[in-house]
Amino acid sequence: MQSLEKKIEKSIVSGRSTKMRTQAVDLGELLPHDKLAEQAVLGAIIIQNSVLLQILDILNSEDFFSPANQLIFAAMQEMAAQEPPIPIDELTLLSRLESRQQLEQTGGVDYLNELSQKTPVAENAEFYARIVREKGQLRDIILTAHEVAKRGQEGSADNISDFIADATERLQSIDARTRLRSYTHLKEILASNFEQLEKISESPENVTGVPTGFTELDDLTRGLQKGDLIILAGRPSMGKTALAINMALYAAGHAQIPSLIFSLEMPKEHIAMRLICSEAKVNNRKLLVG
Repeated sequence: MQSLEKKIEKSIVSGRSTKMRTQAVDLGELLPHDKLAEQAVLGAIIIQNSVLLQILDILNSEDFFSPANQLIFAAMQEMAAQEPPIPIDELTLLSRLESRQQLEQTGGVDYLNELSQKTPVAENAEFYARIVREKGQLRDIILTAHEVAKRGQEGSADNISDFIADATERLQSIDARTRLRSYTHLKEILASNFEQLEKISESPENVTGVPTGFTELDDLTRGLQKGDLIILAGRPSMGKTALAINMALYAAGHAQIPSLIFSLEMPKEHIAMRLICSEAKVNNRKLLVG
């Protein structure tokens, strides 16, 4: 597990743009946010400093809608990154914000004292953090869509393909944060293992993954297992593509498992021809020469 200092450094360096998000655009209404969840996250850190380590993979300062909360969270990160770490409480946080000349911007002493009182349960900080992050992602989506629409209306997209690719990339980068997590607690992994073992014990079938149609191979592997990288290796013209296509056909046809074939070297027409030959049990070479 990463040290707190390294996790904070990574959070600061590899996060989205260091500039604060624009929190309001002319959309006729306020952008999504949850004031109470933001305060609960900050209050939980004040009550229990170790909470910060749990949420660093979930949140960065830009996820907060309130500029004051952004500044407070950034100050907390700096304090925890010191060697040795500076304990985070109302007094030390007050001192840090004063040294950064940000006390007035963050609501002063009264607001800092209010944060811990706004926290129902400090142990639920990760849950509160996910609410804050999801609201931040919704704002990102809205602002991205607004900018894309504006560019389209202005006709400023010289190349439509590049325009679409740029918009897609920006939306995918927002989606990527949903799955971002650099570590998993062992108890979560074990819970998943036990659940999988229970399903295996209750299953009447020997194959627990995707069946290939080749009985001996399925007996050895119990099918193609989810999450595995499986490589078919061999010399040229030894039947690697034919084997892969037969596996995909069996999975899609007999096992009723949706299958998709990607090829970097063979045109789609050639793949379709091989599929036809495989189903018809006709030699591909003979068909091509008539």
